Amino acid sequence: MVPSGDEFRYGVARQVDGWRTEFFRDLPLDENGDVRFPGGKRAWSAAGAPDEEILLSAKTIEALVPVAEIEQQRKSAAG
Repeated sequence: MVPSGDEFRYGVARQVDGWRTEFFRDLPLDENGDVRFPGGKRAWSAAGAPDEEILLSAKTIEALVPVAEIEQQRKSAAG
């Protein structure tokens, strides 16, 4: 019997293009596996908000990955 269903028809590993796919693929993490917010958490949300809340509620969250990349490039160039 051949498995059926949308997940098999379209492939479980199929990636959908868009900023969300890139966001989760390139999400900057620190050495502990926690999200590394460029400029610190306060730059992205109210003080003390958990990472999950910031990721779900920030209106400009799609900018996190590109800003983290710029921050990393600046650190590399300065170091």
